[in-house]
Amino acid sequence: MIKRIIFVYFLVICTSAFVFAQKISNIDFDLIKHQTEDSTSVYFYPSLLKKALSFDSTMTDTEFTYLYYGKVFTNEYAPYSVKNDSKFMEYFKSSKYAKAIKKGEEALLKNGVDLDIIYGMAVCFSEIGNEEMKRKYFSLYKELLNVIYRSGNGKSIETAYVVIAVSDEYAILRDLKLTIKSQALLGGTTDLLKINTTNQPNIKGVPKITELYFNIEKPFLSMLNMFGK
Repeated sequence: MIKRIIFVYFLVICTSAFVFAQKISNIDFDLIKHQTEDSTSVYFYPSLLKKALSFDSTMTDTEFTYLYYGKVFTNEYAPYSVKNDSKFMEYFKSSKYAKAIKKGEEALLKNGVDLDIIYGMAVCFSEIGNEEMKRKYFSLYKELLNVIYRSGNGKSIETAYVVIAVSDEYAILRDLKLTIKSQALLGGTTDLLKINTTNQPNIKGVPKITELYFNIEKPFLSMLNMFGK
């Protein structure tokens, strides 16, 4: 009983400490929340999601930033819950690409910034020979990765890449063709990934990446709220 009280107290303290920290690195979550919840704004979240899923080529870097980080202010944001892509992954792993595509489209209507599904959809269309849709999904995937890259440089706690799901860390690793050898949680809000250097190419004048920092404050807060409920 005493341990439970201490744990709940810890959650309350942590929630209080982070609830006002709405600017993380160079991402202004206060502004993003205001704009994506305002139905008169060009950054209104349902409008951004519709543009993204229709592969609108006029979308700007700012719109993609609001699309990715604005997800945390939607009712569907639940990074630690059971994902809606289980059927998609089941069909994908079984090479049933047509069925996977249908389930992927359904899942993206709920979470249009799920990097695993978007990447998987590109692969599915590649496997069935639809080069146009493969290109569109890979383009969407790269645009969302670039949002994360613009959030910091991953070299320190202060300049950590800001992600809204821990799984997105691995999308970055995949994109950079890196593998990890260890992982540590710093202060509850930062993941430190130690990177293998043996399989990195030797490029003159370019130091190998030995570690990457990811800010996971938003998924961490989501977990606290889940425990609170």
